[in-house]
Amino acid sequence: MSCPHTSEEAKRLWYKACNFHRRSDLSHRCGNPSACERTMREAEAKEKAWTSFQREMC
Repeated sequence: MSCPHTSEEAKRLWYKACNFHRRSDLSHRCGNPSACERTMREAEAKEKAWTSFQREMC
C-alpha cells in the first residue's frame, strides 16, 4: 500500500510504522504493536490538521 497522506509530517510518521501496520506485509510480525498503532494515530492527526489548514488557506 502506498502512503495515503499528503502532509510531509504525516508521511514521515506513516513510514515509521512497520510493514504490518502499513498493510504492505500482513504476514510480518510487529515487534511493538502499541508504538506502531500510536504512530499511525499520530499520522492521522497530522494529516487531519494539515488538510484543515489547507482548506482554511483557500
